[in-house]
Amino acid sequence: MADKTEVALDRTQVKKAVQALQAFLKTKSTQDSLLLDDTQQISLLFTLWKIPKQAQTIRIPLPHGQRTDTDEVCLFTRDEPNMTPDQTQRFYKRLLEEKGVKNVSEIIPYKLLKTEYKPHEAKRRLLGNFDMFISDDRIRRLLPSHLGKHFYERKKEPLCVNLQSKHLARDIQRVVQGTSLKVTNRGCCCMARVAHSSMTADEVTENIEATVQTVMAKIRMKGQVMKIIHIKSQSSVALPIYTSSLSHISALQQADKSATTPKEKGGGAAKKQAKKRGGEAKQTVATAEGKGEEEEVPQLVPIETPSKKPKLEVEPVMERSYGGIGRCKCSFWFAVAHDILGIFIMMVGVFGGLAIHDLFIYAGAIVIFLSLIWWVFWYSGNIDVPPEELEDDVGMIKLKNHRLSRVVRRVSSRLSSGIRNSFRKNGRSVREGNGRPSHAGTDMRISTVHDSTLASSSKELEMETLSI
Repeated sequence: MADKTEVALDRTQVKKAVQALQAFLKTKSTQDSLLLDDTQQISLLFTLWKIPKQAQTIRIPLPHGQRTDTDEVCLFTRDEPNMTPDQTQRFYKRLLEEKGVKNVSEIIPYKLLKTEYKPHEAKRRLLGNFDMFISDDRIRRLLPSHLGKHFYERKKEPLCVNLQSKHLARDIQRVVQGTSLKVTNRGCCCMARVAHSSMTADEVTENIEATVQTVMAKIRMKGQVMKIIHIKSQSSVALPIYTSSLSHISALQQADKSATTPKEKGGGAAKKQAKKRGGEAKQTVATAEGKGEEEEVPQLVPIETPSKKPKLEVEPVMERSYGGIGRCKCSFWFAVAHDILGIFIMMVGVFGGLAIHDLFIYAGAIVIFLSLIWWVFWYSGNIDVPPEELEDDVGMIKLKNHRLSRVVRRVSSRLSSGIRNSFRKNGRSVREGNGRPSHAGTDMRISTVHDSTLASSSKELEMETLSI
């Protein structure tokens, strides 16, 4: 199990799956796609037995190019010293022409990428205009901060190329027409593009075989790696072309058992010691029980606690519930009547054709406005307030000493009535005298009456307090 097991593909089975997929794509192609020469990608879907511990990117050269001639390729280059971006573009165009490279459609220097493609919309537009991006390996560490996350989410990050290579055309051809497989440590499935729908069945089959061999040779995993391999397109189901056997599962179980047996052997002595300790503990417990049978164990008598008085359960007071209109029905019907009357008067003024229609319109509006008073009364009367919050009101105060309250009320009533009677008598005497100088007598009368009332009220107050 130390070495990787080889994946033996059945060429005839792979070719049958490719032919079936191509037949399906032909039946699904529409007239518009045929006119536009719209080709679909054909990819391999790898399903592994285990999730890889490390992420890995595998470069896969293909015997037949998996990109069409219409695919747009963009090249990011470094800034040449003492050159402007335009001069750098012309310099690398001449270099590619001299080396015989023809599949690069656009060249963008690093300085131009930082200035013109800094906005977010410009980056999105750049991502949509090209099918593939390659870059000079001298600036590969500088690109991620200027490209953004969308290039990596859509798996269009630039592939590195050595522009100083002597075989530049061959290297660029391998990168452009080859493919790559990204093996992540987040799942056990990964996909690689290997062909397009315009290729023949034999070419697609050869690309599939080369891809599987390269992946099995470069993947950083041991033992049984590949579980299932499928072939699919963008709009089709996945067709299986390889399925691994389940014979290695028994070998894995045996390996797990062999890994656990040394631990059990090493722990045998510890288990024996634990058993001995357990036997000694049981013996000590047995001797303690024998001694306990001979001696009498004192019995515990529960202490009686004084019984607490039962709490008085207060029955909740059921408040009266009002349904429908609720309280203050008179206010409600007064408000409705005012609204109806006001609307009627306004309609007479609008549609009656009278000469004084303005008066009717204003009068109806005033009546409707007055109905707001009755609506306020009705709404405030239906507000539910708990009795606890009404204890501070006049009629809800809980007086602890009712006799004292009676004395206070009587004293206040006597004082007010005495003062009122004195003023009445004073007015009568003034009217009877008709201007005679008898002010001293009247003053004496008022003062004596006022003193007598105060004395009587004070005596009554003393008697009430003594009775309390």
